[in-house]
Amino acid sequence: MSKALRSMLAIAVSAVSFGTIAATNPDAATANESEGDFTITMGLAPYIVVNHFNDLALTVDPAVGATGQEDICVGGYGFPDYSISFSSANSSTGMPFALKGDSTGSTDFVPYSVEFADSVTASTGDSVLADGTTGTGVRYARTATVTDCLDTATDNARIFIAVDANDWQGVSEQSFTDTLTVTVSAI
Repeated sequence: MSKALRSMLAIAVSAVSFGTIAATNPDAATANESEGDFTITMGLAPYIVVNHFNDLALTVDPAVGATGQEDICVGGYGFPDYSISFSSANSSTGMPFALKGDSTGSTDFVPYSVEFADSVTASTGDSVLADGTTGTGVRYARTATVTDCLDTATDNARIFIAVDANDWQGVSEQSFTDTLTVTVSAI
């Protein structure tokens, strides 16, 4: 009988005689117990969410301009920081963020600026550049979970919109809209 077969038979006899042996890789069989260990791992793909958007009606001061702010929630897991970018449905060369006149075929556009703050208590934010980012390498700390952003009313970031009154002086339209897309990326 081979040595390996005799070892397996000895372990089987011990299991019958002394109870079940743990599912491990022992070096040898023992009389009353056996012990081993294994590593447990879990890999998480980063999950990120941006939520709590509402349509925004700007407050207009004819002498100064129009302003508004939108509080949102950025959350997730599996990453410490995130970056954020913005894009305007009406963007064009030289006007990365633009409101367009609402009438059919309108050619009236009014530029606006965007700022972002990773706090709902901020009164100003980081300026969003023409490329839609707050700058190369700018990171914001993730402070909320997926649950915070999906199941509760917790907001943790703010977007500021501003229109300079000088930029609408030559338009014919009275009502303007744009769709601002916000993209967050786990870092």
